[in-house]
Amino acid sequence: MGRIDERDWATYWGFCETILGAIKAPDPLIYLRCLMRTLRWRIKLRGREMEQDIPLSYLKRLDRLYEEWTANYTMSEMLVLKTDQLDYVSDLIHQLDVMERIEAVIPTTFIKPS
Repeated sequence: MGRIDERDWATYWGFCETILGAIKAPDPLIYLRCLMRTLRWRIKLRGREMEQDIPLSYLKRLDRLYEEWTANYTMSEMLVLKTDQLDYVSDLIHQLDVMERIEAVIPTTFIKPS
């Protein structure tokens, strides 16, 4: 994988700092974690042609980078949901479980009264 040159990095980092200064961090950040086997199965199941040939080496590198990033994330609370055993797309019980876990950490100002 190539490296970005210093000038482009400075430009990218300048944009990043501007954006970070202009937006509020998520409250909380929700990270859906799963094993590589589950990720590849979900990509196949989704059926998007452009995603079917994503190299395993790329997915593994991306996974490692996400794990490093989340390990050092400090901008807000983070809810990590292990999703290997969850079918939150089509299983209503799983959807309700995920919703309850998210609502448990969302500030009450975001929860709409019934």
